[in-house]
Amino acid sequence: MAAGNVGALVTRGWLRKAIQEPRKQLRVLEAARGNAARHQYLKKRIPTAQYLDLLTGVKPIPTLPYNLPEIETLTEHLRSLGINKDDHVVIYDRGNYYPACRAWWLLRAYGMENVSVLDGGLPHYGHNAEATFEEGEESAAQYGDFEANPQKTLIKDFNDVKDVMGSRSTQIIDTRRHKHFMGEVDEPSDHTTRALQAMEQVTPTKMTRGHIPGSLNLPYELLIDPDTGLMHTKEELLELFNGHGIKLNKPIIATSYTGFTNCIVALALHLCGKVDCSIYYGSWTEWGQRADNDLQIRSPQKRSAAV
Repeated sequence: MAAGNVGALVTRGWLRKAIQEPRKQLRVLEAARGNAARHQYLKKRIPTAQYLDLLTGVKPIPTLPYNLPEIETLTEHLRSLGINKDDHVVIYDRGNYYPACRAWWLLRAYGMENVSVLDGGLPHYGHNAEATFEEGEESAAQYGDFEANPQKTLIKDFNDVKDVMGSRSTQIIDTRRHKHFMGEVDEPSDHTTRALQAMEQVTPTKMTRGHIPGSLNLPYELLIDPDTGLMHTKEELLELFNGHGIKLNKPIIATSYTGFTNCIVALALHLCGKVDCSIYYGSWTEWGQRADNDLQIRSPQKRSAAV
């Protein structure tokens, strides 16, 4: 199958066969954050994979701990991984989807056309007797010719979201868990704080609860089959979107906690034919620190306790 005909989600069988029958334009990347994750990559990885560090080129600030990477730095990083502008890039992670989906969105947002995610990531790939792995330092890749070409329609910032908030023409999907969406728990969450501290990222000290007015809640976990760890089928995803009032014929902006799990819903929408879902990369980490009170909605029973 030609690279241009490969979908946004590939199976372990497809990838294994593609690796065994080397294709000049196939590049495999493991997406993760920081040096600790790279150590895991060096212990066990899919053959031919290079390590894509999602923190490369990111200059965090308190409201944007996972800011967009600088274009020049990202370009150099991708070239050093052997990425060419016409390559087909397959991205995987350690099984929780959001690093691979963030990388999938990021590469598309910066101009890559043929990008796919490995369904189920490394764990599912390894659940096969024919699976083989590599370890140790990877071989240096031949320097690529990737050229960044930002696709601004896929990238949304604070003001972009503020401008369409409450609009009937644009839908905002929030992929956080329902208790966070409803403002029923303290912010920032302990999980987010620990994760940021572990990677020596800027940690928010004060953040309000609630959600963006007019947004719809679709927790990202619902997109994944809990029994298999694989993305739900197109038919199941369409039923899920319909059940949550999501209209695929309208512009959609996806938001989350730090700008990662919203990329999972963007991939799911892509599989259903909605290929232009935008990502609010600042997400609630930014909105909860910057937005005025009239730009947030909280659970009534928690309103008096909101920060």
